[in-house]
Amino acid sequence: MSGASATLSSVTETPVPRDDRMWPNGAYPFSIAFGVLFIGVSIGLVVAAAGRGAGLFVLTLAATPVAGAIGWMYMTLGQRYRLRRGRFDGKLLAAELVSAGAGLAIFLADRQLAFTVLCGFLGVGMLANARMVRLARANRPAGE
Repeated sequence: MSGASATLSSVTETPVPRDDRMWPNGAYPFSIAFGVLFIGVSIGLVVAAAGRGAGLFVLTLAATPVAGAIGWMYMTLGQRYRLRRGRFDGKLLAAELVSAGAGLAIFLADRQLAFTVLCGFLGVGMLANARMVRLARANRPAGE
């Protein structure tokens, strides 16, 4: 096992870049700020959905965390696969296309629900990206 691999496995079980220079400067605070912003907006929209009927409220309340979990999964699994194999996973890309189609169907059915779900998806995805930046920063050699 090489020194980079030993460092990598001691920090996390998921593959991350050698260091955080793969992202532009400011990617970590940007991801945190917009992740929190999107999650805050989605929470506000879930609360607002309560005034639109119990059925829509329950649907919004259930769909938003599911979209967030999907956003986390796409970011972490997609980056992990790309870093291991140097390319994108075809199955994950197909799942993303299906998700985009579902998002379009939700948008056509109810725009507020679609925006709520999209904010949950993006917010958690941005926090997953911030996590990857943070883990990669831990791999940066001292003094660089």
